[in-house]
Amino acid sequence: MRKLANVFLAFVILGILLRLAAVAEEAKGAAVPPEARINGEPFAVECTAYCDEGITASGKPAIEGRTIAGAREWLGCVALLYEADGQGGVGDFIGMYEVTDTGCGRDGDIPRGETVDIFMEDYDRCMEWGRREVYVQIIRGQG
Repeated sequence: MRKLANVFLAFVILGILLRLAAVAEEAKGAAVPPEARINGEPFAVECTAYCDEGITASGKPAIEGRTIAGAREWLGCVALLYEADGQGGVGDFIGMYEVTDTGCGRDGDIPRGETVDIFMEDYDRCMEWGRREVYVQIIRGQG
């Protein structure tokens, strides 16, 4: 009986730890579904530049200064991109893009709405951009 009680206690502790991990993940904003971000406030994401020319997921060609890849739910939406101000807030306006592409990102973070990819024609400029924190605001409508 004592062994059964210890097993039960271990399961209770495991359940509590799993719930705490889920709450911590929600607190980071990762649990917000991409469709819930549309027409909301700007939110922080990691942004990587890419230079794979061609046709995007929407069927439109990739165009520098206009094309951004994001969650599938954002296709056809406008993405307003802002610099991160270094203090955890929204900085200067970078530009307005149309979400015409999707992707996988790192470990599937684009489909979850945790990152975006910005299209640039030049490989060296992509490398200069790298991967950086930005703020994005997703708005329903054509760009």
